[in-house]
Amino acid sequence: DRRRNLWVATRGQGLWRVRSHDTGGNQVDVITSKDGLANDAIQCVYEDREGNIWVGTHAGLQRLTPHKVTPVTDLPIARGTSATPDGSMWVGTTAGLTRISATGRRQYQEPQGLPGIVVLALYVDQQGTLWVATERGLARFADERFTLIRSLSREQRVFSIATSDGGIWVRDVSSRLLRLDDSG
Repeated sequence: DRRRNLWVATRGQGLWRVRSHDTGGNQVDVITSKDGLANDAIQCVYEDREGNIWVGTHAGLQRLTPHKVTPVTDLPIARGTSATPDGSMWVGTTAGLTRISATGRRQYQEPQGLPGIVVLALYVDQQGTLWVATERGLARFADERFTLIRSLSREQRVFSIATSDGGIWVRDVSSRLLRLDDSG
């Protein structure tokens, strides 16, 4: 993060913060439910432009400010988080996509154009476009609407997304790295 910490998400041992010291050594702080986390199974970690650390757990989303942990407990399991240039914080959950902005919250599901209900991965490219992978498809969100890029079968579920040179790179459930062009 901007304070030179490395954040490590674990599957039951909480959130680890590795602090590097100018003397060359590292210090590992373990943050768990005993310290205020809602759950010790961490799904995702993201730093926003204000320096807050957003943590998705099996019990919901939490925001760590530099001196405070703020739980957001009324969301389903958070599977991914990302921020867009307009200042919106996006949270992909097991029940859709939630946008948290200065004007409030908005939920996106299939009626709003999301290709499935379970969000598996989020990514914001250099142009500020939000890419969303669900259990049923890969879509991009631009101009306040979703565009389906590719429908996906169970064997093709996407768990990470990146863009480069006009192409979309995805890692699927079988750990294959695939390059798609913008048209799918």
